[in-house]
Amino acid sequence: MTVQAFTRPFSIHSCHIVRNVITDPLRLASVRVGDKDSNKPRRMQLIAQFVGGACGPRFERHFQIHDFPKVAKIPKSPQLYQITHPVDHAEGPTWDDRKGLLYFVDIHAGNVYSYEYATRETHFVHLDGEVSPVVPSKNDPDLLIVGLNRTVVALDWDGKSNFCQIKPLTTVSKQFPTSRFNDGKADKQGRLWFGTIGFEDSRGVTPNHGVLYKMTRDNLDDPAVMIAPVNVSNGLAWNKANNKFYYIDTPTRKVIEYDYDDEKGEINSGRVVFDLGLYNSVTGFPDGMTTDEEDNLWIALYGGGAVIKVDPKTNYLLQIIAIPADAVTSVMWGGPHLDTLFVTTSRFRLTEEQRAMQPLAGSVFALVGPGVYQLTDPVDHSESPTWDTRNNILYFVNIHEGEIYKYDYETGQIDSIKLDGEVAPAIPSKADPNLLIAGLNRSVVAVEWNSESPATDRRILTTVSTKFPTSRFNDGKADKEGRLWIGTMGYEGPNGLTPDEGVFYEMTCDNFDPPLIKIAPVNISNGLAWNKANDKLYYIDTPTGQVVEYSYNNEKGEISDRRVAFDMNDHIGVITGSPDGMTIDEDDNLWVALYGGGALKM
Repeated sequence: MTVQAFTRPFSIHSCHIVRNVITDPLRLASVRVGDKDSNKPRRMQLIAQFVGGACGPRFERHFQIHDFPKVAKIPKSPQLYQITHPVDHAEGPTWDDRKGLLYFVDIHAGNVYSYEYATRETHFVHLDGEVSPVVPSKNDPDLLIVGLNRTVVALDWDGKSNFCQIKPLTTVSKQFPTSRFNDGKADKQGRLWFGTIGFEDSRGVTPNHGVLYKMTRDNLDDPAVMIAPVNVSNGLAWNKANNKFYYIDTPTRKVIEYDYDDEKGEINSGRVVFDLGLYNSVTGFPDGMTTDEEDNLWIALYGGGAVIKVDPKTNYLLQIIAIPADAVTSVMWGGPHLDTLFVTTSRFRLTEEQRAMQPLAGSVFALVGPGVYQLTDPVDHSESPTWDTRNNILYFVNIHEGEIYKYDYETGQIDSIKLDGEVAPAIPSKADPNLLIAGLNRSVVAVEWNSESPATDRRILTTVSTKFPTSRFNDGKADKEGRLWIGTMGYEGPNGLTPDEGVFYEMTCDNFDPPLIKIAPVNISNGLAWNKANDKLYYIDTPTGQVVEYSYNNEKGEISDRRVAFDMNDHIGVITGSPDGMTIDEDDNLWVALYGGGALKM
């Protein structure tokens, strides 16, 4: 890591200037979360929502963190960049397009930061107290309005230089002397909406000591109380039509929508448009918030390690994007094209052990192209996506309906065929692009599918697990030598799964009758993947919650030396759901779909 730091202490009205220059952001970002071996750095990966399963390592599309581009272009896949060093509690990101500066704060340290997009330099000034939020003035680009403890101050600072001044404007909540400002923004008319939080210590926050205020030049002596009492006044945002106002009081885990009168700056008719408590698979508390051009809400999850995208019109959770820090504090769009989502995080409450496991906590991140795109209409149970690079086709199945689908990446066209039974997986043949090897109930079948004709031919290659007649194939892949590794699961009914009736098989042209049993018994034979060196096989039996690593002999197709590589049971309360399909990227990171967890994890 190459970092040049120039400290220039300068004092005027309790302001101190420090400038940090990250000269090698690529190397700075090339750190794997939780990697205990500093001699083996790995690029951190963005974790995004997707459906179960994935294709082999040669066909990967993944989200690497590398040098942050000066001119942001939306890529086909989201990319995450660490753009600052960690601080204790980064919050309140605010973009100023006039200067190309991202402002944010380190609340408890009393620091107001600027990140210069063009040069990647970070500057900050120090104020005496807890500071948040920071809002640039419309009339004066060198004037910032800042919350300092319970006081609103005008901070005269150009974001870069060694000179600053502060002037108090008003002090609020005298009835709650230990409260402080926490979050706030300006509306389109220039009115300030600043909210407070009750006293906070290791035991939590004093309830009902927070207030959301509205301030103008005319009411600084007595700011208008808009919402009270609250606990932790946090994220707020307006829709594009400027007739809706969204607000978060963090402990409630809800987003409230109000009708908004922009002319008068008034809110009324509050109603819940999103309740995180209804999603048992999503952890954390809603914190900072912003909106996009389609009026979706983007919400930081403090303690949830993610940013979520919500449609307030339908109350639906649309997307989960995990961030490599548990405490995600706020979000804000910025960059030259306003297409970069800046994300602030915290390490303030982390123990030393937790900080070692989350070395990037407290950093500010830039998320470019964070959309997850719907490619197909919904089906009942889509599974086993497999990419065929020869013709840019994505194959997947609808298990219980017996359907095999193919999605043409170039044209967007979707075709399907239907087999009689439950089908999974579907793997293209290396020798014939029109031949698929598929699991159909307990049989492996060869399916001839010519894209120019809807007619299909299929023939049974083998049938397995005769002692478990109600079992079926569930997931599988081919290794680099063309051997088929495919596994079954026990009967799945309304009362759950029949345990220990699954088997993981290895098949070749020479051993279809009978195929080799590699692992048995299992419950739900699921995700599998090989590393780049092709000497490790990773495998998931879903109910165990574990990813198991085996030594792999590619020449003989043999596995040995079982060990647990990742155990969901060690992350209860942080990660929910059960591991399902799995793939691997070029850095040998595992990407695991979480059934019932609404996300994909590394």
